[in-house]
Amino acid sequence: MLPQELNLDVGGYFSYYMRMSGKDKAIPLNITEINAKLLLERAVIPFEEQMAEKEIRLIKKIENENLKIHADAGKVLWILVSYLGNALRYTHRWGSVTVGLSEADGQVVFSVSDTGNGIEAQKLEKIFQTDPIFSGNTEFSATGIALPIAREIAEAHGGKVSVSSLLERGSTFRVHLPVVK
Repeated sequence: MLPQELNLDVGGYFSYYMRMSGKDKAIPLNITEINAKLLLERAVIPFEEQMAEKEIRLIKKIENENLKIHADAGKVLWILVSYLGNALRYTHRWGSVTVGLSEADGQVVFSVSDTGNGIEAQKLEKIFQTDPIFSGNTEFSATGIALPIAREIAEAHGGKVSVSSLLERGSTFRVHLPVVK
């Protein structure tokens, strides 16, 4: 089951995250059974036109169309949209973005790969760590906070996030969530 309308309240997630900084960050979840393929397809929709305008090829690699997860659809969608937004931002004209769905070790693995510049190895180690950036007037800047939020959402679901990258070749961001048997 996939809700018709999913709330992508990015500002709300940032506000929530900042309110919870330094506290127990238990993320409230609205868990339902979801078809993972439908969720991935829903995440791609807002980016199709932008990718076409930038002449970026979208590739879909769905290994199993029937994988299901117990998850908060809106929050997992938020992770995928965040990954896709970064992929679009860092992929050059005529590059490609690949979205994938597979199963490994009892986990559904969503992946978003790009053909951008890649990320330096020393930065990969810290990419999902919390390091909020504040401007001089103490207002929060969204730069760099989406990936730590993605990690916390995945962990709240009993899952994890991961990344692999090669300079000048691109990056692959993944979210691993327990599969429903």
